[in-house]
Amino acid sequence: MSVAYFQAWANLPRSSAILEFLKNRKKIDQQTILERKKYFVAIIPGMFYKDNPITGADGAPVRYILDSQGVPNGNIPIDQVGSLEENSEQICNFIKNYNRQEYLILYSTSKGGSDFKYAVSKCGKENYFSKVKAWLNVAGLLRGTPLMTHRTDSFIKRFFLRVGIPLYGYRFDSLYELRKSEDSPLATEVRTPSSMYVLNVLGIPMTRHITFRGFPNYSELAMYGPNDGLTLLPDAIQAGGDVFPLWANDHYFLKFRDPSMFLGVLDWVIQNIKK
Repeated sequence: MSVAYFQAWANLPRSSAILEFLKNRKKIDQQTILERKKYFVAIIPGMFYKDNPITGADGAPVRYILDSQGVPNGNIPIDQVGSLEENSEQICNFIKNYNRQEYLILYSTSKGGSDFKYAVSKCGKENYFSKVKAWLNVAGLLRGTPLMTHRTDSFIKRFFLRVGIPLYGYRFDSLYELRKSEDSPLATEVRTPSSMYVLNVLGIPMTRHITFRGFPNYSELAMYGPNDGLTLLPDAIQAGGDVFPLWANDHYFLKFRDPSMFLGVLDWVIQNIKK
């Protein structure tokens, strides 16, 4: 099923164009290098990014690549266990107060995608939001995950989670928001501003591609269809955006940490920004 899902996306004109762009890239000229430096990449990290930096949720792999190329970048300081409301307010305030000379690109990963989606619903129509020229959505939990639904679908499950989670320093409400259900705050679709280019980076794995960390969840989600080990693949896509299907990657995107691939994707995004 994963192969068919990949082919379905890879054969679409826009996704095919992205794959061809990356495949046919030649030696990078000086103009491309200088063009990258006209942008500031603001990273919205994933959940538990301080406690589990090994997952890359803190954005360190991306920052390392950007730093090596002299591309301005930095994290938006959201709470690693913050609610959608709290973190979206941080993101909106960051955009509102952004006053650097570089154009602004937002890069989100995992739950950071949830936070940014919610931010779009809160301040996406504000004039200052036009500062955001592009959104690079990597494995976003845009509609929640059945994993959290399974863990909160009865009173007794919610009770034990509500009691147990604080013992680890985490919050029940922030996790509960990530359930996939009609009453979830992530169930509502949002329309992104036309001035902001959106690229969804979609990891599409087979069982043999799943990392040790992702395997238990991948198996649990398999009954629902293609997934990346944390969310269903259709639920990681922001409608209206382009899709870059990345074969043999699960939610933790080990291949996307390759500098040439990441910079190629960044160059594609920059080329597609409406200036």
